[in-house]
Amino acid sequence: MARATATLRRAAIGTETTRLRATWRVLLAVPLLPLVGLLAARVQAAIGLRGMVAGGPVQGVIFLGVLVAWAALVDRRPISDYGVTASRRWVADLGVALLAGLAVWTAWHVLAANLGWFDLAAGPALGGGEVAGVVGVFASLAINTWVQDVVFFAIVLAVAAEGLHARGVGRHRAVLGGWLVGVLFFTAIHGTPTAIDAAATALGGAVFGLLYVHTGDLAATIGVHWASSFAAGPLFADPERARAVVHVTGTVPGVDAMAPALVLYPVTYLLVVGWLRVSRGDVGVDPGLATWTERTGGLFGTRGE
Repeated sequence: MARATATLRRAAIGTETTRLRATWRVLLAVPLLPLVGLLAARVQAAIGLRGMVAGGPVQGVIFLGVLVAWAALVDRRPISDYGVTASRRWVADLGVALLAGLAVWTAWHVLAANLGWFDLAAGPALGGGEVAGVVGVFASLAINTWVQDVVFFAIVLAVAAEGLHARGVGRHRAVLGGWLVGVLFFTAIHGTPTAIDAAATALGGAVFGLLYVHTGDLAATIGVHWASSFAAGPLFADPERARAVVHVTGTVPGVDAMAPALVLYPVTYLLVVGWLRVSRGDVGVDPGLATWTERTGGLFGTRGE
């Protein structure tokens, strides 16, 4: 009986620390986004604010509080371990990834319009209307993207990688296994209605996750994710959408849905990886993602070696 109890304890908790073993913490991450969404909706209703522009900041403030509690009580990591750092390289990676994503999405729409697959027309923002609204959506999407990518990758991917490594899997393979878990989590939680949507979502999640795996932070991940969300929203929007930069009409069935999966995400990924090779000299798998390091110097302390 004692031996069985010891075996179960090692499986659930581990042998080196007294905290919950990393593998099981993936399950604890499942309700994070729904919980934040529910709390944000309640807060918005209470203060009388509606829509995406107000929703992003409200969601961000609530999630920051949840993340601080998660880091202190569950992960026992410093906040700096969740993919965002105050450095020039981080800001440069974010900017390049954002611009690369917007450039690829714009080039695709221009090419498709020239091929006659759909028509492009100036939206209200290009005419001087709804400019503030579009800027507000752009800023709100940045916050929403940060929230999602922290959960999907800086928490789920990293926790799964740590759990695999704790069970004897090599660090590189553990990170790749964590990446697969993160992609599955990303796809499942988005609730895609069709196989085409699921394929596009999965490939997007794969690209976002790979950029995190390559760099060990979320700058490039957030940049590409932010760009694609904005491009699929206000930048190239249906004619019925008031907050739009460009209106897209006459879409060929299936073409616009398949474009992200077959062309846009892979091309954007290659561009960003090219930048990472130039700026860093090498692009591979960051093995540090599979290793837990206890926070030092308090909650906002630096990551240990």
